[in-house]
Amino acid sequence: MEEIKINELIQDDRNFNQGTEKGQVLLNRSFENFGAARSVLIDKNNRIIAGNKSAKTAEAHGIDDVIVVDSEGDELIAVRRVDLDLDSRKGRELALADNMTAKTNMDLDYNEIRRCVDELHMDTEAWGIKDIDKYIERQTAKERREARAKERKELASSRASKDADVTPIRFKGYSITPTKEEYDRLNKFADDYYEENGVVIGLVGELLGI
Repeated sequence: MEEIKINELIQDDRNFNQGTEKGQVLLNRSFENFGAARSVLIDKNNRIIAGNKSAKTAEAHGIDDVIVVDSEGDELIAVRRVDLDLDSRKGRELALADNMTAKTNMDLDYNEIRRCVDELHMDTEAWGIKDIDKYIERQTAKERREARAKERKELASSRASKDADVTPIRFKGYSITPTKEEYDRLNKFADDYYEENGVVIGLVGELLGI
């Protein structure tokens, strides 16, 4: 065994799993509640094969030391948590956290997988990806939907920001919020009416054309 620092681990710059926002929330919660659980897998050059997000999250939560166990794949390496009993509440909750985090934090980058197939002649069918081009089409369509949703959200946020200083008009239990442009025009109309008449009585009738 060897002990190294966590910053000596090298993240995979071609990680197939992009992860998800919700998955990262669960991963953070798992480290906050249970500390480090799963081990990570590295190659002979300390590059992370599996557990990139776990390593990054562990470092963010102040874990600095890493115990490295060398292997050639002919033996199973187990991490024994001497502070846990599987049939305790914490043990079973950790088991659930492990399963749900792995499931929720998976979002494969099929374009990157395709590049590795072309470069390294990887076999994807053995791992359940029979027609990678179809997966890429779905991923592209999903990214377009997400981009459109983001644009709509930003537009709505921009409009809300513009309307933030607008006071709702209350009438017979209704709360009517005009746009900023409508509010400014209404203000100008009221100012002009008052300047001309010296009172605001009759303003609504003027607005309604009565």
